[in-house]
Amino acid sequence: DVPIVLNKMLTLNINGWYGASDNAVAGFGGGSYQELDLTSTLQAKIGAVTAGLKYEHYFFFSDAHSVLKDINELGVTLATSVSVIDLTGYVGYDFTIQGWYYEGAVSHTFKINDWLSLVPGILISFGTDYYGVNGGETIKPSLAAPIKLTKTATLTPYIAGNLPYGSL
Repeated sequence: DVPIVLNKMLTLNINGWYGASDNAVAGFGGGSYQELDLTSTLQAKIGAVTAGLKYEHYFFFSDAHSVLKDINELGVTLATSVSVIDLTGYVGYDFTIQGWYYEGAVSHTFKINDWLSLVPGILISFGTDYYGVNGGETIKPSLAAPIKLTKTATLTPYIAGNLPYGSL
């Protein structure tokens, strides 16, 4: 995740994520799964709210590529803090499947010292015509531990779950 500060109000955030499994993956004939997600978000800080325009491209490799087309998604992000609670939201439109994806999250940062924090959170997602989902999708509890390495670099190990509900 690389934030590029453009000015006092605007930040361009560039992100890359990769996941793979060589185990039997349901829906892929027991084959391998590889996914690379590249994301860019232009964020504007407007008072206590940060709003963003986000573009994401998902690339699929290995056996997953024979089943899934690459995905293009465009969406809007919102983030704010209410007291000590951080709130985020996202609404995205997937042009490949022509469906909508929604998520909302809440978290809180517990500062341990000058270089370490613990951040428990929970995210809930929904879909409309989104890869067979119409309604609830997943609940994702998480615990992150941001480690400040330098003034401009932070390493954030985390553990998270992905619990299906509703339509899934």
